[in-house]
Amino acid sequence: MRRPMLRLLQFITRWGPNMVDEIISHIRAHRAFDHAEASAKADALAFIRAYPECLHRSCLQGHLTASAWILSSDLQAAVLLHHKKLDRWFQPGGHVDGNPNLLESALREAAEETGLQVSDFNLASRAIFDIDAHTIPARPNEPKHTHFDIRYALTVDYQNLPGNAESHAVRFVNLDQIRLFNNTSSMVRLVKKTTTQLMATSGHRALIS
Repeated sequence: MRRPMLRLLQFITRWGPNMVDEIISHIRAHRAFDHAEASAKADALAFIRAYPECLHRSCLQGHLTASAWILSSDLQAAVLLHHKKLDRWFQPGGHVDGNPNLLESALREAAEETGLQVSDFNLASRAIFDIDAHTIPARPNEPKHTHFDIRYALTVDYQNLPGNAESHAVRFVNLDQIRLFNNTSSMVRLVKKTTTQLMATSGHRALIS
């Protein structure tokens, strides 16, 4: 029997004064999928402990970011955007700019970059879905640094995605076509998690192997 997806707003955490400790607790509770994610998780925890200002992009060594892995309600497609500045396809996400509620930041990015409303989304899971760490090359106005990306899985009904001025296009991409848009190991891992974890608990059947 299909398990209903969780309504998201009731699970947005209210954060107290020990916000960095709460973030560490949430990350520590996350179970890594493979060696690469385990390494990213360990690096993120070490970085947060070393740099309490890690929520701000002014932390030049690196900072936390939040992403939304947005799936169609039938879990057969994901939402990707063609980023104008980087000329690559990604899941929605971005800087948290000091907000310790990483889920809230992921929801904000999901709404802003798809052109939808936060209320259009459901949570596929209340916990962190994935953790990634990747290097951002140096640019004229900032040094090389690391993004520690905390990712949450959402679902949304198939519909038109207006997007915003930061992207050339925003669209649903079938899971078996994701590699044609972004073939990075972290993106492949997101697809594998969808087919092996989310589908197993939701009653959906994978249409790809």
